[in-house]
Amino acid sequence: CKAKLHKILDEGEYTVKELIEALEFEVNQKVNNSIKTGVNKMSFMQNSLTYLNQRTFEPFIELIREGHKQEIDTPVSGSTDI
Repeated sequence: CKAKLHKILDEGEYTVKELIEALEFEVNQKVNNSIKTGVNKMSFMQNSLTYLNQRTFEPFIELIREGHKQEIDTPVSGSTDI
């Protein structure tokens, strides 16, 4: 994984920060989908080498570069006093 990561970074198109943000974006998206659907979408995550070899991070980096934000939606539970 380390060698593949360095190879990707040496290409100069992506930074370490972008790769980490892409992974966080994907994880948050899966968490949100799990909350919304009530079905665990976290049961399948690619291993690190596959993630890098298949360049799964690329679409997420594009979304981030376009200004999309993906944060975990906290479900509302219980009542709220006003």
